[in-house]
Amino acid sequence: SYGLTDDLLRLSIGIEDARDLIADLRQALEG
Repeated sequence: SYGLTDDLLRLSIGIEDARDLIADLRQALEG
């Protein structure tokens, strides 16, 4: 069960990182 929890945690962290990256890209493109 720990393995599954770790995978879910990594996935949620990855999604948050992707959102931050997309937001940063949008700000850069908008100037």
